Amino acid sequence: MMYALDPEAVSLNDLASVDASALPEEWRKAIENLQVYGPQALVMAGFRAEEYAVARSLLDSLGAPEVKVLPVNEDMLQAPLALALAEPEIDWAAPRPPDWIMGGAWGSRRTILFSGLSLKVQATLLELLEAQGLPQQIAVTMALEEDANKKLGEVLAAAVQAADSPGLELSELLDLGELRCL
Repeated sequence: MMYALDPEAVSLNDLASVDASALPEEWRKAIENLQVYGPQALVMAGFRAEEYAVARSLLDSLGAPEVKVLPVNEDMLQAPLALALAEPEIDWAAPRPPDWIMGGAWGSRRTILFSGLSLKVQATLLELLEAQGLPQQIAVTMALEEDANKKLGEVLAAAVQAADSPGLELSELLDLGELRCL
């Protein structure tokens, strides 16, 4: 299923229709206090090569060419989050070099780090990516200013750990610094 939307008629914020009213009040307040950080980007690790293109295509069809899709490579994993987010997006029209990421390089767990996008937009994009055929078992996190100097690999590993730890209470998520992984 492809979403072909008129970029003149809709914005990502208009698409963000997630209703947080069902969440406990304590969770809603904590989520509201999270501030988006960094340039608008989807930092994607562990995906197959064609899945990166699906994300880029979806963003383009939504009229969001300014949102970067950044496939993670080994160098990015060792870089501070702030530097990784500053990476330029690849030229999607150019042929891929032979040593380009073929997928699964970061491990078997697909992970997306959202940067510069509201929680509602993040949830909407994740839902649309899953509707495009991407697996539903994706570890998700968001860039926070307090993590700017942490290695990208550490931030992604924390997201996977949080995703694999079902049943954590809000206080435990806050202690882990992983509320952003909801």
